[in-house]
Amino acid sequence: MDTPHIYPEHFLVFFFGIFWGRVLAVAAKFRPFHTASGEEEARNRFWVSLIVLNVAPLLLLWGLFFVATNCIPDGWSYWAILFAATSALSLFSIPRFLHALVATRWRKCFYSDREWTFEVSQELHVHGESLPPSRASLDVKNPPLAQDFGRHFWPGFWYLVCSLGIAGLAPFSAWLSCSK
Repeated sequence: MDTPHIYPEHFLVFFFGIFWGRVLAVAAKFRPFHTASGEEEARNRFWVSLIVLNVAPLLLLWGLFFVATNCIPDGWSYWAILFAATSALSLFSIPRFLHALVATRWRKCFYSDREWTFEVSQELHVHGESLPPSRASLDVKNPPLAQDFGRHFWPGFWYLVCSLGIAGLAPFSAWLSCSK
């Protein structure tokens, strides 16, 4: 019986699609494409979200697809799966970058005070309830963690670098295996 031919780009597109769906679900809390209010902040958020959630992942997929089709030998299922799964994990840096851009120190460019208060109260699950005692001193309009760009950008950056670095081992290892 003939074994099916395995192409690394098939695995890449599979994992990328699953992970991208999860990224979009996580990013929904930032209301990235909610422009019904017509406010300038909503339009700013829309354009940044369009670039971060749509254009950046497509460029990432294009680059990874190029590597999958040109650097990983067909038929090497282990290397194809390793490359596809670990490189697709780099998508999880996208919500961190979005958070760093729209919900930190520049948040007033992307949310009106009314929207921000709604977002924070929704995230803290305080719809009509008082804050828990441990968060009683929390300023709903300016939560301390939301003001720090680095706390969201750097974990996203390192997630991107590490997952692509690990994925980069697969083509190198496949090449070493072929050269013996």
